[in-house]
Amino acid sequence: MLSYVWIAGWTEKCGWWLDDPSDDFCYLMIRQPTKTWQEAQADCKGRQGNLLSIADSDEQGFVRGIAKILMGDASLWLGADASIKRDGDKWTDGSPFSYLRSSAGVAEGGKCLSLLTGSGDWKRDKCDEKRGYVCKKRGK
Repeated sequence: MLSYVWIAGWTEKCGWWLDDPSDDFCYLMIRQPTKTWQEAQADCKGRQGNLLSIADSDEQGFVRGIAKILMGDASLWLGADASIKRDGDKWTDGSPFSYLRSSAGVAEGGKCLSLLTGSGDWKRDKCDEKRGYVCKKRGK
């Protein structure tokens, strides 16, 4: 059974995706079915988006707050792998990597990054694990 979650109604900017009025982006939170990192990115691409990139602490707080309400404590895929460092690196959507949660650098875990909605931390994760995810795209 599919369990796509939308919070607000339809908007001109985002259609049925979640509209963050503080930026130009739209978000789709997908709790079930869970997917591997590659499957989740392919699903987001098929929806004309990408896995979640996070530009700053405001966006992190917005996405984490909504995801925690809708999904509880979960681990959600981020649109980057664990080799991303900062200067010159890019998210899968091509945006510059300029914001980093301190826990992302922990050496244990896998090669993909996930967001823990409970703590807000990022962690290295095995890319073939099945997780929920958030798709992000620029609004109209």
